[in-house]
Parts: sequence; C-alpha cells; structure tokens
Amino acid sequence: MAFRHSPRFCQLEAVISLLAIVTTCTGQSCNNAGARIYCAYPGVPQDKCEGQYGCCFDDSLPTTVGAAGTVYDYPRCFEKNGGDSSYTLSNLTPLSGGAQSGNLSSTAGTMTQTLGPDIASLDLTVEALTPSILRVQIGAPGRWTVPQADIFNRPQLAADTGPARLQFKATAAPFGFSVTRTGASAPPLFDTNGQRFIFKDQYIELTSPLPGSSAVYGLGERTPSTGMRLLRDGIPRALWNRDSAAADPDENTYGSRPNYLEVREDGSAHGVIMMNCNGMDVVLTPETIQFRLIGGVVDLYFLAGPTPNAVNDQLTQIIGRPVMPPYWAMGLMNSKFGYNSATYFNYVIEQYAAAEIPLEVMVFDNNWNDDYEQFTLGREFSPADMQALYSRLHSNGQRMVLSVEAFIHVNPQYATYTRGLAADAFVRDVTGQPFTGQVWAGASVWTDLRSPQGAKFWQGEMADLYDRVLYDGLWLDMNEVSSYCTGDVCSVPENGPAVGVQLNYTCQLSCQSGPQTVTNSSNLKANSSTALSLAVFDPPYAINSANRLLPLSTKNIPVTASYHDGQLQYNLHNLYPLYQAKVSHQQLISLRQKRPFILIRSTWLGSGAYAAHWTGDTMSLQDDMVWSVPSIMNQGISGRHTLPTSLCSAPACVAPSS
Repeated sequence: MAFRHSPRFCQLEAVISLLAIVTTCTGQSCNNAGARIYCAYPGVPQDKCEGQYGCCFDDSLPTTVGAAGTVYDYPRCFEKNGGDSSYTLSNLTPLSGGAQSGNLSSTAGTMTQTLGPDIASLDLTVEALTPSILRVQIGAPGRWTVPQADIFNRPQLAADTGPARLQFKATAAPFGFSVTRTGASAPPLFDTNGQRFIFKDQYIELTSPLPGSSAVYGLGERTPSTGMRLLRDGIPRALWNRDSAAADPDENTYGSRPNYLEVREDGSAHGVIMMNCNGMDVVLTPETIQFRLIGGVVDLYFLAGPTPNAVNDQLTQIIGRPVMPPYWAMGLMNSKFGYNSATYFNYVIEQYAAAEIPLEVMVFDNNWNDDYEQFTLGREFSPADMQALYSRLHSNGQRMVLSVEAFIHVNPQYATYTRGLAADAFVRDVTGQPFTGQVWAGASVWTDLRSPQGAKFWQGEMADLYDRVLYDGLWLDMNEVSSYCTGDVCSVPENGPAVGVQLNYTCQLSCQSGPQTVTNSSNLKANSSTALSLAVFDPPYAINSANRLLPLSTKNIPVTASYHDGQLQYNLHNLYPLYQAKVSHQQLISLRQKRPFILIRSTWLGSGAYAAHWTGDTMSLQDDMVWSVPSIMNQGISGRHTLPTSLCSAPACVAPSS
C-alpha cells in the first residue's frame, strides 16, 4: 500500500500554474461514505491531516469488525473524494423481446481525479431474460466481462410464463435507474436515482438505498462471527479470493460470491447478482448498499423471488444448478494431514471399524505425494499399496478421494512439470515466461486452465494418475491461487537450491515487483496479446482486503500474470478455481463414467455446478464450531444448496451414483 505524503487535490497531465490547480479542483470536497485513498500516514492527527496535508478526516467508523473484534484498519485521513460524476442518458431505444439500449455520456463530474478520469461514453442495455429475471448492463466496448458461456454449467432458462414481474425505469439527467416490482407501491428493489454514479477505468461506484428494516444475506466468503445476517456497519466487505484460514473471522477468505438476498419487512424476498469477477468492495450501511468495483463493467441481474427459495431457483438458472453428489459423498469423511504411509491409512480404517464409526470416505491429504509433487506417489505409497487400499475401501462400501493442489513443482526431473513446459500449459509472468512462485514443494508454476493446451495437460495428468491409481474423487486445494512469494517476476536465486525449499512458508525466491520488472528483466519477451497498463501494478483504489487494504498480489499469483489469450490475473483471479473445477469435473466423468465428486477450497459463483466446497482451516475451538453454522448456511445463498435430481442440469445427474 502506498501512502501519499503530500496533498493531491487532483491529478494533472501538466501543472501550468496555481490557477490551473484551483480551476481543475473546483468542487472537490469530503465524502465520509465514499472511496478513501490514504493521505499522509496512518495515525496522523486530525489537525495535521486537514491543515498540513489538506485532506479529509473521519474516525466515526468502528476499529473492529464483528463479535470477534477483528482489527479493522481503514483510512481515517484520506484524499478529497466528494463531488459528482454524473452521466446523461440518450437514445434509449426499444429492442426486440422487450429489451432496451441507450448511451451514457459523461458530464464532466468533479469526483476526485486520483481515481482516474471518467470514461466519457458508456453503453446501457436492459433485458428481461424471464418474467422474473431482469438484466441491466453498463459498460464500454473492449472492457473485461465475465465469460459466462465458458464457466457456467447453465441450464436452459425455465419456462416462466406470465407478465413481467420486474420493471426498469430510467432518468435521463443526471442518469439514474430503478428496478421495481411491476404494479407494486412498495419502494424500489434497487434505485440509483439521487446517488452518485462513477465509472472510471479502475473504479466504478454504484449506490442504492436499502430499507433499514431489510435483512441482507450473502456476499461471501468469510467466517461470520455475528451470524448469517450481514452487518450494516459501513465497513467495506472485500470480495477477493485469498488464502486466509476460516479460523480468522470477518474478513475475505478463500472464495468470493458477489450476490445477495434481501428479505424485506413484509416477508418478500429478492436477489441481486453483480456479475463482475474483479476485486470489489461492497459497503452496507443502515441506509444504503454501495458497490465499488476496480475493473470490468456493471452487469446486474435482478431476481424477483418473491421467496428465498424462488430467488435461489432464479439464481441457479443463471449460474448453473448445484451438482448432484454421489450418495457416498454425503457420509462421514476422514481427512487429516500427517498420515505418512499406506500402512497408517490401513490402521485408521481399522480403528474406525473397531469403534463402529460408519466411515464412508478416506480423503488423502498431500502426504501421499512424493515430496508434495502433484500426481506422484510417495515412497510409502507404492502403486500396489494404493491399489490394495482402494480395493479394501471398496470392499467395505467406502471410497477414496485424493488431494491435488493447484501448483506444479519446478523440477526438471519431475515428469508432470516437463510435460507442462512442453505443452506451454502454464500461466505467464510479465516477461512471457511461466510465472514462478512458491508453495509446499518449493518453486512452483500454475496451469493455465483457461487455455485449451492447459486444460488438456491437466486432464492428461488426471488420466495418467488414474491409470496408475484408481480413485473416486478429487480434493482441489490451494487454488485461490496461493503462493508464498509476492512479486511480479520471481526466480530461484543463483546460490539457492536447484528446485526450491520444501515446506517453507517464507519466500525463498528472488522477486521483483512493480513496473520496473517489465523494463529491467533480462529475459523480456514481447507478448503482443497482453496489454499491460502500469496502473495494474498499483490500482488507484485499494479494496479492503483482510480489513487492512492488503495489496491484491499478496500471497497470490500476481495480478500482472497473464493467460494465453492475454487476459490478466487482475481480471481473472477470482475465476481460477471455477476453471479448475470445471476442467476436473469433466475429466472425472470421462474417467469413471459415474457421478463425479470434486471438493474445492476456493470458489466463485457457479462453482457449485461442478464441485462441493468446505469452509476451510479452523482451530476446532468452540468459536469455530459456532461460526461454522452460518458459514455453511451461507453457501445456500450463492446457489450451493442440494436440489432434487429433477433440477440438476449436468449430464452426470442421470449417471450411476457410485
């Protein structure tokens, strides 16, 4: 995080005179409910903040989050952020099927220029997908959008007859819109009129009033210390996938799901999806809900309900029905790190039987691998031993699930790594080389599961393992994607170990960060498909990750890493586990010809159509047990609940169940 030690009332291409500064900055003011960018330094006194630095000061927000008292560190001294960023709507035109389109033109708003200039021209599209589902899109050509056709296992939209249940109304100047229930006299479900609407390259702000009596649920994933109902305390809720233990409450963790369910005082329910996978903050106050997006477009789906179950039905029409798990996956599973031999697994199975505990599944953590290299067998897990374990479990009516983590160890003697290199299957850094980070096994790379060659490589490794060791399901772990090294370009030091350092949580690689990695790298390759703006390295607005504005690349593949089609991790970060789940799900069906079981740690909307999810690492204390209940129930708000077979759309839903 970069602290600004001098006032920046505005950002100019050139400063010609003091008069130019005053003129450009006219209208700048303080908005305590708006986006905050650090001014000066944390802890600066109010008199210095306002007097010496000319910035805004507000310390009314709490310093802790939730019942657990999680520390919350957010700018109290921040750059001036008031004023408007208004648009005017023109050419609103009816289209076929009841859709509408129009154009938005910027009217030179006065919102702080430290967040960048307004995008001058935007497109508006409104579409009624069914009488109960309304879609509103605001964007511009060439901007990143969620690749829904690639990631969702979407069923055909259900036959939903009758008149439209939702109505869209727009105000031309300043632009605003509302979504209401058709013919209802109640307040709108969503209404931007009278609220500030900002659309910049890396900052989009959209606000709607929210009745104080409404109950709001969703916007995961985090471990809530205050139950399912979301707090409306004004603290930004960051949605950014992050390797943070579920034992740490009230902060963003493994997954992100940008949808919410609102239940109003009269008992009616509706849902909203913000179909945007970039990093974002969602701010709930007693009066409003505000989205702050750092990329992409506004793509809203409004779900009419009017019951919570109806909202979930409408949601899963968009993102895919939850996968129907095999019957055995609903029983007791045993998983524990530290079982270091096939002999010990046999011992655990025997002890379950002796204690008459009905074990259904043995889940193998990564101890079964050879030095934590994926798809390999360790010295104490020979193919014969694993086959004997598989046969023993099946003779008992039990199943075997193996862990496979997202990283591939950098080791020239490791066949999976060399095959991936030959296939050009890995995510790239800014130099065009495979991005190198560090996880359990040491220096590591990651498969580009978005590319055809990456998906084929990953599925080939699954098939090769299945030829050697039969298995019933896979547990996909560390797929946020987690890396213990933070940097845009990393490498094994010349005087360091040839293949990294195993089981070391401290980064052992040499890493560079920032724009200089592009110009200073000795192995720079031109990657014409990747447009790398320098603003990607340090976005002007920092989302409230970890309740302390943690930089996006911390303990992750960097946001500057790219895929084979040129798309950046800045846009795709939250979608990585969904691509991995889809590719693995498809291959497991092909290998076993049975209903698949995939368990994943990191999630985004729609992952429930391919995989199950667990809440993550806890300390197994009383608090963890209590917090697990709303954590599990919140899964249903994002469409991860179990549905009857008739509602499952995947081909495997009609396959044999064992």
